[in-house]
Amino acid sequence: MKVSSLSFYNVPVIGWMAKDAVHGSEEAKYFFIFNIAVLFGVLVYAFGYPFVITFALFGTACGLVGLVILTGSDAFAKERPAASVPQARPGRKYQAPQRRAA
Repeated sequence: MKVSSLSFYNVPVIGWMAKDAVHGSEEAKYFFIFNIAVLFGVLVYAFGYPFVITFALFGTACGLVGLVILTGSDAFAKERPAASVPQARPGRKYQAPQRRAA
């Protein structure tokens, strides 16, 4: 993860702004959010309604993937609880429980 974030910081303009927002002063975070909002506005002005639809579909896909990751994490857990099946003690033969006669 560190390698990808460090390589992203080397991307001109956007990477530099992200690096400044993470490691810079307190105001840099607000400048970064403002720049992203202005960029979104310019893209809406340039491409119009198709950009808004594409952005919404991308957000929907990210939300669905997030839900699958959150709810499916138990299916891929490395440590699973052992089944509650009685085990024989080492060195002894297992005997099934006896039923009482009615």
